[in-house]
Amino acid sequence: MNTNSDLARTLDEMHCDRERLLALLQQLSAEDLERSRRGGWTVRRVIEHVIESEATYAKVLAHLCSREAAALPTRDIATASEAIEKLNTTRTVALAMIDGVDDETLYRLVELGREEYSPLSMLENIALHDREHEDQIHTLISAPV
Repeated sequence: MNTNSDLARTLDEMHCDRERLLALLQQLSAEDLERSRRGGWTVRRVIEHVIESEATYAKVLAHLCSREAAALPTRDIATASEAIEKLNTTRTVALAMIDGVDDETLYRLVELGREEYSPLSMLENIALHDREHEDQIHTLISAPV
């Protein structure tokens, strides 16, 4: 793995944010998965969104690093433990896309649609995404029923 300090910091953030999300998921009951605010997603759907997004991030990382990402199952989680398993799988695939990447590739901006991304910025997005949705799940399960 590249020993670049930016990459190391970002991987550490990704790890910490994912650990907090997984710790929260381990506490969820079947009833918690169905919690939502009126007109909003259930906790289950929020988690599915995080899984789907990371599968997409893995595909984008594959493109940015000239690799191929395996197809990942994303939808229809039945339990929190199944969600944890899928999150671990998507994370493993995403990290495999940057394994051994050189600094030139890590920082290279590539235009995708109307935006530009580098592998490093994509990893930063993954960490932020976990953080945002962990907060959303906390809000949903803390709200009065």
